[in-house]
Amino acid sequence: MLVVAAGCATSEGHDSDDGGVPDVVVEDGGETVDAGWGCLIDRDCDDGIACTVDHCTDGVCTHVPCADCCPEGLQCLVGYGCGPAPDPCAVDDDCEDGVRCTLDRCRDGTFCEFDPQHDLCGEDEICLAAIGCIPRPPESCVSADDCLPGRPCLGTWYCDPEFGCQFESLPDCDDDDPCTVDSCDDDAGGCVNAPLDGDGDTYIPESCGGDDCDDANADVHPGAVEIECNGIDDDCDPATVETCCTPGPCATSCGTEGHRGCNPDGSPGPCEPPAEACNGIDDDCDGASDEGFACVAGTSGPCPTSCGSTGSRSCLGDCTWDLCVNPPEACNGVDDDCDTACDDGFACCAGTTRDCSSLGWFAGAAVCAGDCSGWNTTGCTNCGNGTIDAPEQCDGTQLGGAACTTIGGGWAGGTLRCASDCRFDTSLCTRCGNGTIDPPEECDGTNLGGNGCTTIGRGFGGGTLRCATDCLFDTSSCTLCGNGVIDSGEQCDGFNLDHQNCVGLGFTGGTLDCTTGCLFDTSACTRPDPSGTYDITPDVVYSCAYGMVSLNATSLAFADSGSSLTVSSSGIPCPMTGPSAVGGSINVTCTLTGTCNETYSVVGTFDSPTHWTGTVTATFSGSWCVDCTNRSWSVSGTLL
Repeated sequence: MLVVAAGCATSEGHDSDDGGVPDVVVEDGGETVDAGWGCLIDRDCDDGIACTVDHCTDGVCTHVPCADCCPEGLQCLVGYGCGPAPDPCAVDDDCEDGVRCTLDRCRDGTFCEFDPQHDLCGEDEICLAAIGCIPRPPESCVSADDCLPGRPCLGTWYCDPEFGCQFESLPDCDDDDPCTVDSCDDDAGGCVNAPLDGDGDTYIPESCGGDDCDDANADVHPGAVEIECNGIDDDCDPATVETCCTPGPCATSCGTEGHRGCNPDGSPGPCEPPAEACNGIDDDCDGASDEGFACVAGTSGPCPTSCGSTGSRSCLGDCTWDLCVNPPEACNGVDDDCDTACDDGFACCAGTTRDCSSLGWFAGAAVCAGDCSGWNTTGCTNCGNGTIDAPEQCDGTQLGGAACTTIGGGWAGGTLRCASDCRFDTSLCTRCGNGTIDPPEECDGTNLGGNGCTTIGRGFGGGTLRCATDCLFDTSSCTLCGNGVIDSGEQCDGFNLDHQNCVGLGFTGGTLDCTTGCLFDTSACTRPDPSGTYDITPDVVYSCAYGMVSLNATSLAFADSGSSLTVSSSGIPCPMTGPSAVGGSINVTCTLTGTCNETYSVVGTFDSPTHWTGTVTATFSGSWCVDCTNRSWSVSGTLL
């Protein structure tokens, strides 16, 4: 038997299994190569088999069988230890070894390999192809006595001072005696060679010097009771003489002719009835006649006809059914006799209807009477002739002057109609508008039932609830902002900041908050030095006072000292100054005096360290500010 190894091996040929199970590839010369993972040193390749030489070469483990490490008659098999020659095979089924933790395959249609699968064993167990799942052996030992002590049936083990216990081979309990049963029992101290007793009756077979004349039958042995007339020497005494009764015909309890046999002691046995036959009687005395056949000869029974009714049929002499005979027609609304006509022979077919107009009425349907004697006109009516005939409430468009509000029932409005049965149709009438919330109304006018956006169970966080003209809630002014849940379009909601903070938004610190509009409020966040040039959108362009006032700013330069901010632009005639913008707020201004006093300012806030929004304002005063009007621009600035 050839076993393909799995595990890691040492460079000295003695190994200890670390529980790993890499895939393996068999190469020429019996060498195996682990393909499942890499290694760094030979110790990483220990496969737990004493007779293999295990190396780590270029990050791959190899396992080479030792030629002279096994007892005479055995050879080193990788992954198995010392064992007999590998079994030949043609297909995988030839290699079934009965060990549940091995993958059994026929390698190249030539020899069997058994790949240990440690994951199929329990915790603190490993798989040995030679045995199956066993307790994990110690990884450190002084002598072989330390390796699974008290378990001689787990084979012989070698103690490697460096790598611990290594498996060598299975115990050999064969004593070459065909008259013993060879086994291994840990509790008995190892090999047990018990006397042969194939049938377990405690008697040794004659072939092994005993006196059991049939070692395959536990009921046959010296001292057994001799059973008469069974043709067997039960007590292994050929001198015993058997006496037998004479079998023959007999009368059964149900009057048929049976057969009587003999009991083991030679006495007459019971009268056994014959098998059942097709004859209309109970042959086998089980209380039933002709069982096992389609029917009992001479009887009759119901059957389905071709048109779905129930007919009758007779059982023929060979216990098969004759053809199904159709029943006579009855007043029941179906075709009983399969002639395609319903209740033929009666005045009408039960359950069918007829247009009342053919019977002199205006509309409706007449129903065939239950006894098929004629037509019942209870369902006929003059409804539909445009005249309100008693007991009609209306007819077509004729409502008799009635409306939703006049017919009672508490209707507040809507459209009254006439149904096809000439009764009022109130499906378009409504109680909406009476100020009372009538089911299925949600509200009525200003009556909201004490509800608001946050109480109607639709997840709104605030806003104004109204009542629509159809008496259903109008939630168009309700909002999800304020419900504590970050809904679509929201950055935050109340105290729910989506695990975000100032630093996560690119600021240097501070406290992030949420606005009432569910957007991040970064006004309390601190920023890095806001100094730099910001492209502004849209451009600030304006001219007045015959061109003496001219603005054309496409960018603004910020210079922040930490205590003050200066904002300048080649398109604005004076530099604007104000407090530092490190806190996130921008508020700078400058005034250019003259015959036309010009004042410019920028007010805004940073929403990120590289972007701000705000307002640029220009105001003018003085007699030479001809055609100049105060202007402001809503702009956004992006750091270049």
